[in-house]
Amino acid sequence: MTTRRALILVSLLALDVLALNACAVRPEVLGTPQILLQSLTVERGTAQLRVIVHNVSNVPMLFDELNYQLLLSGVTAGSGILDLDLEVPPNSTDAVNTRLPLSAEALTALAQPQALEYTLKGMIRSSKPSVRFEFLYQGRLSPNPGKAGTWR
Repeated sequence: MTTRRALILVSLLALDVLALNACAVRPEVLGTPQILLQSLTVERGTAQLRVIVHNVSNVPMLFDELNYQLLLSGVTAGSGILDLDLEVPPNSTDAVNTRLPLSAEALTALAQPQALEYTLKGMIRSSKPSVRFEFLYQGRLSPNPGKAGTWR
């Protein structure tokens, strides 16, 4: 066998290996999505929330329900259930907006424009694939300069 033929055979073999590897079935890796607040705006006793949903899985997910409880500075601010139709690609992020009537204790905590510790916890459900995740996220929101009643 000549050197040229050997080189061609090795090249073809390498291409076959690459083609087979590309066709390999990769296992689904499902991870608990990260659910957090991007911003909070208070108007007339109600909070406008911008909630971030980060899909950490390697497959797209169709989220259809978010059941959550929000605590601000350790005080229960309120809870809610959102019906979603939110398809998030693998390792990607999307956001939803919702309104939440605030408890009197939460309104007191929000009376001063200062940084807030918050906890967002609950359950998010996906219909594709069919799975439910419990979540807990603790974060911090800072007042938005020049915009009273707004934290981000």
